[in-house]
Amino acid sequence: MRRGFIYAVVAVILLGFCRAEQDDMVTAFEKALADPDIIICEEMATPLFRQADKEGYFANTCKPNELLTRIADQVLDKRISIGAPMAWERFNSMESFMREIVCCDAIAQTNVYFLKLADYLASENLISKTNQLEEITFARKQDKALVDSGAIKLPPIIIGMYPRTPNLRALYNKYRRIDRWNHTAKNHRYHVAGIFSAPISRYLRSLKKEDAEAFRKLFIERAKLSKEEESLFFPEKREEGK
Repeated sequence: MRRGFIYAVVAVILLGFCRAEQDDMVTAFEKALADPDIIICEEMATPLFRQADKEGYFANTCKPNELLTRIADQVLDKRISIGAPMAWERFNSMESFMREIVCCDAIAQTNVYFLKLADYLASENLISKTNQLEEITFARKQDKALVDSGAIKLPPIIIGMYPRTPNLRALYNKYRRIDRWNHTAKNHRYHVAGIFSAPISRYLRSLKKEDAEAFRKLFIERAKLSKEEESLFFPEKREEGK
């Protein structure tokens, strides 16, 4: 009787220690992910991932994992703006986190994180230049007015295709930033599809056919996927169409 009581007390103490260690790890990750710069977050979280993996926090990925759940919450709330320097490096950091998150099959047991992923993709989408002709025409009129008023003089030498007047030059730089962003964001979205297409497919297979189709449609709309991206996220749908 006494021996059983001692064992019970020891078990409670050990459980308390384990719980305290897990709480410490959760707190450490929350601090690492608190910085708005995703690159800094990755630098701070990388050794924590190694430690958590070594200590067995991610050993059972078939059950809900509190630590990975919190990490997924914070990471998928991050955003990378077009004005951010080294956008491709920031996207690389985000992809590194996503690879850690997706290793947990429990995340695929609910659509919560897939819908958060869709919202993330919608915010990190390509930028359209639908009003390009109108903007160029307006910038030319502004620059002509400056020249006619004598406020500016046209440079005597034309270097390549670079605009000589301030409004056209500003527009040129704006479009160049958009083109760089679109190229980088497009590659990032393809990489994200490569990371998440398999777990999303597993999730869809767990649903009834009509529910799977409804979720697929919802994800496509919320993520603002292109037709090409649809085939990357949902390869089984592409196979069905053949």
